[in-house]
Amino acid sequence: MIDIRTDLENRELMNALNRLRSKTSNMRPVMAEIAETLRSSVEENFARESSRGPLVSGGNGGVWAALAPNTVKNRERLGKSGRKLQVTGQLLASISTQSTQSEALVGTNKKYARYLNDGTKKMPARPFMVIQQADLQEIQQTVNEYLLGL
Repeated sequence: MIDIRTDLENRELMNALNRLRSKTSNMRPVMAEIAETLRSSVEENFARESSRGPLVSGGNGGVWAALAPNTVKNRERLGKSGRKLQVTGQLLASISTQSTQSEALVGTNKKYARYLNDGTKKMPARPFMVIQQADLQEIQQTVNEYLLGL
């Protein structure tokens, strides 16, 4: 999996996770559900061709940069269309999750993903692998539901 990491430093969520840990030794189900929330969020970013702000890491997210005119011409010449970052569909199809007792991960095995997500000197970032505040709220709700169920 490509290592594009965002560590959540949210005190309220960390406190809830610690309360949950104190009540159960099996954190895998909640971590798997959190990973699925993150995967769904990444898929939504692809569908909207934007990151839905505000972002946990700061900033407001927003619509991905337009394709460069040369890119549009090359796509037309090759008879390829498609949404940004989705000409072949391989990147989106490669998004996967992993979870353990202590981590919920979403990622891809595509080596070029980092350049698309973060941008380069010649290409703007199109951040698909980000956590929005709405994701954080959904994760908090998931943890609270697990707490109530114990």
